[in-house]
Amino acid sequence: MIKGFSLHPSDRYLQCFGAHGDAVSFLSALGVQSLEFVVRDPSFPREISMIRTCQQAGYQVTLHPVWRDAFDVVQFSERLANEIRQNFAELFRVAGDLANHQEKPVIIVVHGPTYPGETQDYWELGIKTMATFLRWAGNYAAQKGHGLLFGFENRPKIAGRAKMGDSHANTRQIVERADHELVGITWDMGHSAVNANMSTDDLYPPQPFLEKVIHVHIHDLKGGIDHYPLIYDGLPYGEYIARLAEVGYQEVLNLELPDPDRLGLGNSSVVADIRESLANIGRHLSLS
Repeated sequence: MIKGFSLHPSDRYLQCFGAHGDAVSFLSALGVQSLEFVVRDPSFPREISMIRTCQQAGYQVTLHPVWRDAFDVVQFSERLANEIRQNFAELFRVAGDLANHQEKPVIIVVHGPTYPGETQDYWELGIKTMATFLRWAGNYAAQKGHGLLFGFENRPKIAGRAKMGDSHANTRQIVERADHELVGITWDMGHSAVNANMSTDDLYPPQPFLEKVIHVHIHDLKGGIDHYPLIYDGLPYGEYIARLAEVGYQEVLNLELPDPDRLGLGNSSVVADIRESLANIGRHLSLS
């Protein structure tokens, strides 16, 4: 397994790392080998220059689209189907070009839609919509020869809403329904812990879930709130990493933190927490 880091948003983290010289070199010195970027439009012109710079420095990259507006999976199947499909096609084209400049495929993290109720009809519609989209994405990328993988992410449950991916079982069901070799699971460890704290799911995913994991987000919980540095002991990430090792997972453990401003800390404190978090990941990797 290798360490990754989410530059969400990249400009703020670059400001944080500015005091430490070049951000790319700074993260590399901490053992980071993969970087994840949030993208909000099909060709992501704001991020593309930074992404290419990171690839030239030897990083592999993953992409995390914002799953609304241009990338609306529900609209994909409804009235804006053609426009939305064009947006996804452009995203996959640009991502495919990036994949040509790194050894491993570019993973695209996928979020499912949330429906305004929790009726059986909403659940059936959501599962069908999500599986259809993932199968289409896999087929499209395969036909075009793009070096892409799609990781459907488990997410925190919202009471009274049919939220796709809100449990280990639902996440796995959708990926199995998609039934495509380019589609797997992005396991968000923090989201598993959030759901366990709400008593809506087990803390530890079953082995069939883990065997489908192709990408991982890792972050701690503070007061039950996710996306904090790995310094609060709110997440059994050592056991999570060990269980991944048991099923042969060898890919990225991506430290996913929020905008630094949400943490309420100065730049130097944010950097110190990131340094400690990555050291903690490394310590457990050495044991697995």
